[in-house]
Amino acid sequence: MTTTSVGALTNINQAERALSSAYRYAQVPTRAKAASSEATKDLAEWMAPHDCTLRVCYFVPTAAVSGANTNTTHLNVLNRVLTGTSAGELSSLELTSGNDLVMGLKTDLNSGTAYSQDLPAGTILALQGEVVNTGLAVPEGTWIIGYDGA
Repeated sequence: MTTTSVGALTNINQAERALSSAYRYAQVPTRAKAASSEATKDLAEWMAPHDCTLRVCYFVPTAAVSGANTNTTHLNVLNRVLTGTSAGELSSLELTSGNDLVMGLKTDLNSGTAYSQDLPAGTILALQGEVVNTGLAVPEGTWIIGYDGA
């Protein structure tokens, strides 16, 4: 995992830089998920280094994925407790028709209230690939977590 300032990130526009200049970013490499041969699984995990507030979550894939309505995959950001079970879904991107991943471009994973989620030090977040029917394959990529505080 690499933590960088916003100036070092690529693919963030000027408006986002102005709004998020105080954020820290963690860039976490993700595992790939095959379509029908794998069930729902965690693609990456990240631990909050200190008390902080989650502000943004992006996924940057290494290959394109075209969304589909019937056999699809949801990319969920989950708050994990120490036992590894889910304490709640913070945000999600459903890869349905029209919700595509573009190789090398960041995709916002927020569809809920994740942008102002307080995280105590040691909180574990997971990026999960949730299979619906036979699912979609999800390539390796980078999960970008933006947070602020302490």
